[in-house]
Amino acid sequence: MAMCGFVAFNAALCSERAEDAPSDRPLPLFKKVHPDGVVLDTTERRRITSRFVRDTYQIWVDLPWSYKARPGKRFPLIVLLDAPILFSAAEGMHKVFANAPDEKVPDCVVVGVAPDFSVDANIGLIPFMQERGRDYTATHMSEEEIAKKYSKSLASMLGGRTGGAPRFTQFLKLELIPLIEREYRVTSDRAIVGYSASAGYGCYVLFKEPGLFRRFVLLSPWLEWDDYLVARKLQKEFFERHSDLTANIYICTGSREIGDPLNPNEEGRNEAAFVERFKARHYPSLKIDRRVFDDESHATVWMVGYSHGIRAVFSDFVEE
Repeated sequence: MAMCGFVAFNAALCSERAEDAPSDRPLPLFKKVHPDGVVLDTTERRRITSRFVRDTYQIWVDLPWSYKARPGKRFPLIVLLDAPILFSAAEGMHKVFANAPDEKVPDCVVVGVAPDFSVDANIGLIPFMQERGRDYTATHMSEEEIAKKYSKSLASMLGGRTGGAPRFTQFLKLELIPLIEREYRVTSDRAIVGYSASAGYGCYVLFKEPGLFRRFVLLSPWLEWDDYLVARKLQKEFFERHSDLTANIYICTGSREIGDPLNPNEEGRNEAAFVERFKARHYPSLKIDRRVFDDESHATVWMVGYSHGIRAVFSDFVEE
């Protein structure tokens, strides 16, 4: 009977023709509820000024749905760089993963690192790109050097503000992570996620601070900086000093990145050789995987890469 009633109700709705509806029917209220834009459930926004970088960041925190329901539990921590690009998509994915136990992705506290200004058309992307260039490059290059080695457009975009990766690492290690550990129930099982330049930084911190993160999702990493400094020199130095590496690493790229105007570098930006050199070491505690996604470009691969990558690096996760 209930189903019959439902069908009849819908039939009655469908039978009402548009011309039969009153033309003066008032529209419902359509009120702006938050002047700063959409507010995502279970998220918080904080601000921190780093004494190492001497700049201020916004920190966007997404708590899993189970955070309040399980007050005695601690959760893995995901540090998400390039938050203006990645955070909203990651937040949605983790909400879906929470209801998909077959995917075996644990509930995590996701912490996005963002500049302390809006990344929008009002100010353009230049300030955002300059901050990325400062924080995610390992060595300093002048604007003239960048123009000569890469392009005038990249030089103009970065403005010579480069070489801040060591200071940014101190910010993560000595300021952000301790504050997150103080304010939220997180474990020492930490992942870092980056895209393009920030994925290149993920490779840098892997070599310079092994143990700070255990899991690495590196989405189309830009490794070309300073003659592939990270992918060649720092990797070689690491091999000379370490007989093992406890890490789960996932690297992805798109098949259309060859000749991609957004990323006109060597095929795969030397990612394949970077991964193969790791595999040749036969580190017993290392898991590393690289995937090339068909029909994806540098601009599009990050979303599908995040979904696959976060599942890959947590595939061996054991609930405490």
